[in-house]
Amino acid sequence: MDQMVGQREMKEGESPSMESYRHYIYRVFEKAIKSWDYKGDVYAFSIYFWQDFEDYNGFDFEQTWDIVELNYNTIQQWEKSKNTSSSSLEAKWRYAFWLHDDPIVIGDCHDTEGNALRQKWMQSLEIPSDADHFQRESFIFNAWIHLVVSVVKELHHNRVTEKRFGRPIPFIFFMIGGYSLVEETVEANKPDILDDYLAYWSAPDG
Repeated sequence: MDQMVGQREMKEGESPSMESYRHYIYRVFEKAIKSWDYKGDVYAFSIYFWQDFEDYNGFDFEQTWDIVELNYNTIQQWEKSKNTSSSSLEAKWRYAFWLHDDPIVIGDCHDTEGNALRQKWMQSLEIPSDADHFQRESFIFNAWIHLVVSVVKELHHNRVTEKRFGRPIPFIFFMIGGYSLVEETVEANKPDILDDYLAYWSAPDG
């Protein structure tokens, strides 16, 4: 039987729970991309990582939710943001100037399926036994980001953005505060679609 789109043969060191969680993220992202219009206007997607403490009853500081959001930015928004930014490239590539409405969210308190898969994936991680709380959280966070990097690579491999928008579109990685994750962005995307992005972030004021 042929593999489902978004599923791949597991590499050495990967677990079934890792592949299940990775495939879940892939399916959610793929469905969102296929549902979005603005075919001639979208020039980049945002992948935004953050933590939330909110649950159904308000705020529960004993429970944190590790969240990743998928969204997009448009040429129209870029043009509009030029009026309030220091440069055209800043308006184009800094998260603060992007659209933030109605993102696709994975990992909040409403994501029952995703959180169950994430728990199983976390249990499969080989976290150093002598890691303190901070080291453990850092290990999980880095593993999570690189899992999402692998999802984006698979989306590119399956030409998901080309089929929907007619061209490859970069996925730009950010974390809480709008900090740009340049290395992860480069790792996840094809080099020839990041020229403008790298020109901005390699500049002294980038």
